[in-house]
Amino acid sequence: MENVVLKWANILEFSPDWVERITAFLPEAQKVEYDPKNRKLKRIGSPMQNLVSYLGYCEIAEKKYTDRGIPYDVFLETARDIRLWSYKYRIQTGEYGLMEINWTHRIIDCTLFRLGRLQFAFGRAYFWFPSCGIYPLNPILEIHIPSLSGKMTPESVDESLSLAEDFFPRYFPEYHYRGFTCGSWLLGKNMHLFLPADSNIRRFADRFRNKVYFVNYCCTHHLYNMGVNRRNISTVTPNSKLQADIKDHIMRGGLMYYGMGALPTIHRKTKKETQK
Repeated sequence: MENVVLKWANILEFSPDWVERITAFLPEAQKVEYDPKNRKLKRIGSPMQNLVSYLGYCEIAEKKYTDRGIPYDVFLETARDIRLWSYKYRIQTGEYGLMEINWTHRIIDCTLFRLGRLQFAFGRAYFWFPSCGIYPLNPILEIHIPSLSGKMTPESVDESLSLAEDFFPRYFPEYHYRGFTCGSWLLGKNMHLFLPADSNIRRFADRFRNKVYFVNYCCTHHLYNMGVNRRNISTVTPNSKLQADIKDHIMRGGLMYYGMGALPTIHRKTKKETQK
């Protein structure tokens, strides 16, 4: 187990301090068999146990991606999400470990894929998006935005969508999706109050059609540290204008939103071309 965990810590390019912490934890780590529902890991409740377990599970994931014929670089970029979530946990708490195991199991299950700047996952539509021909429960591709991954330029988004249109018919021809959906605080209906018109976030949000909104303050979790909410946001010291403006808005009683929208699919290849 130890050799496998350290192998993947290095393949996923964890920094030396992380490798040192992982190595120090290994003697007390338990061997936990993979379970998509993470039942035993949740009972143990240790972020470091989560991390070493998921590094070990990369062996399972690699085989699934290989059996599908998915290029190794796609698998590797997807698996690096384990590192991104670990680093984010460190930024937010000051501790080493991994908490987002309700998310990272998708990597092991071969249902999540990093294609360029964006991630795509199999899913079902929650709402009716009439202009995209998407109805509730239709199969769709969820768009997710990895953190700590640099700017999300229009060109990088275009590239990711194009890669997805090629990738899924080629490697999952049995999956007939109706379009793309994205749900995020970045699509909230009042984000225009905090961002200039030419910002990458606004241009990304403006792509989506038939958007629906819910009052939701999950932005506090993403913008600030874990545990920050609208009730204790007054204790936060902002590190950017966006953080400062949203803090001020919430403290004045302003609402924040979670938005969900859709994009139609554009089949760039015929079935015959895909089979080549």
